[in-house]
Amino acid sequence: MKMTKKIYQYMKIHKIDIQKVSKETGIDRKLFQKEPSRPLNATELCEVCSYLKIQPEEIAKDDTLF
Repeated sequence: MKMTKKIYQYMKIHKIDIQKVSKETGIDRKLFQKEPSRPLNATELCEVCSYLKIQPEEIAKDDTLF
C-alpha cells in the first residue's frame, strides 16, 4: 500500500490530473486517492510509472522525492 500512497502523493504535489491518468492508463481512479480501495498491483504500478515517466525504484527508496 505504501507505493500506492506514494504515487498519489507524487501526483498531488505535481498537480497531475488523476482522472486523466486513470482514463489514459485504464487504472481505476479510486486507486489514486489518499485512502485507496486497494494497493496497485505490479502491472498497474509499472503502467502508471511509465505514464508519469518515473522509475518505481525511485519512489520505493526515496521518501524525499516529492
